[in-house]
Amino acid sequence: MKTDISTSIGARIRHFRELAGLSQLQLSEKVQCEPSTLAHYETGKNLVSMTKLIRISEILKIDLYQFL
Repeated sequence: MKTDISTSIGARIRHFRELAGLSQLQLSEKVQCEPSTLAHYETGKNLVSMTKLIRISEILKIDLYQFL
């Protein structure tokens, strides 16, 4: 379900992914999720779990708080 929070976090995931020079496919492989799942996170269609968000922050080498 799309909410303001999921949309905001998703936009930040996309922003930092693009800054890192990774495609959705590349990041989804590193996070171990389907590319469509990552796309749903980025558009805010699905709210990313804290476990996945921590993993994404580790991969992108950014502090977790930057998503919030």
